[in-house]
Amino acid sequence: MTTILYLDKVPTGINPLTNFGRTAYTGALAVGVATDLHINTAAKIGIDLHDVIGNPATPLIPGKKARYDAQVVAVKNAYAAKRQAITDGRKFCRLAINLLRPILGDRWNTAWQAAGFHLPTLEVPPQPASMLSALRNYFQANGGHENETAGITAAAAEAAANAIDAAVLAVGTAKHLRVQRKQERDAALKALRDRLVSLRGELEQLLEDDDGAWYEFGFRRPADGTMPLAVTVLTLTPGTPGMVLVNWDPTSRATSYRVTWKPTSSSGEPTEVGLFPVTECTLTGLPSGTPITIGVTARNESGETAATEASIVVP
Repeated sequence: MTTILYLDKVPTGINPLTNFGRTAYTGALAVGVATDLHINTAAKIGIDLHDVIGNPATPLIPGKKARYDAQVVAVKNAYAAKRQAITDGRKFCRLAINLLRPILGDRWNTAWQAAGFHLPTLEVPPQPASMLSALRNYFQANGGHENETAGITAAAAEAAANAIDAAVLAVGTAKHLRVQRKQERDAALKALRDRLVSLRGELEQLLEDDDGAWYEFGFRRPADGTMPLAVTVLTLTPGTPGMVLVNWDPTSRATSYRVTWKPTSSSGEPTEVGLFPVTECTLTGLPSGTPITIGVTARNESGETAATEASIVVP
C-alpha cells in the first residue's frame, strides 16, 4: 500500500514546511531551468530554506531554527544554574547560622538582629540573597566571628549573593534572547512559506495540470484531484470462532476501502482481505485466540490514506 506524499498546498507546520522546502529546492535545482522558473528559482528558494535550516556550505553558521532551538536549551540551562546558585547560597546561610549559634544563641533572640535576622525565626528563605547580604554586613562588622576554614566570611557571603544575582539576570537575558530567536525563526519560516506559495503560483502559469513536473517540486498535479480523508472510527466485533465483524464510518471522498489484518505481534506485511465499496466486512477463518490488528484505508483515484488500525483477540 502506498501513502501519497505529494501535497496540494504548502504546509504550515515547522517540520512539514522545512521538509517540503527541501523537496521544492531539490526539484528547482533539477528541473527549474527546464521548467523556465524565473521568479522562484533554486537560488532564491535556497536562500529562504537555508535561512531556516542552515546552509551546508557554511556549517558554522546555524539556521534560524537551530538558533532558536539552542536558545530554548540555553534558557533551561540558565534556570538550572539559578537553582544551583540558590542552593549554594542557602547552604552557606545554614552553615553560617549553625556557626553563629554558640555566639548569638541557639534560638532567635534580639542578638540575631545584628546579623540581619529581624523576624523571629532562623529559617533560611527560599531566595537567600537578602540574607546573604545581611550576613556579609555582619561579618564585615564582626570579623572575629568569621570562619575561614569553613568558608564563612564576608567575602564569601558577598560572592554567594552576587552569584544568585548573576544567575537571575542570566535567566532574564536568556529568556529575552529566546523571544528574539523565536521572532527571527518565525519570520524566516514565513519567508520560506511565502516563497513556496509563490512557487506554486508560478508553476500554475508554467505547467499543464497533468504535467509530471509538479511532482519534482513536491506538489500533486491539479489533475490528480483530492484524496479522501482517513477513516477515523473503526469498530471490531467478535463473532463465532475465527470470525470478526469489521465496521467503519464512511469518510469524505472515498470510493472504496482496503481492509487488511495481521497478528499483532508480527512485523511483517499484513494480509489483504480485499477492497470494499461499503463500510463493513466480515473476516472468517482467522486463528482463534490470536491477537490481531486490522487496518482500513480510504481510497479514490487520487490516492490512498494511511491505514487506521484497531486490535482484537480472535474468538
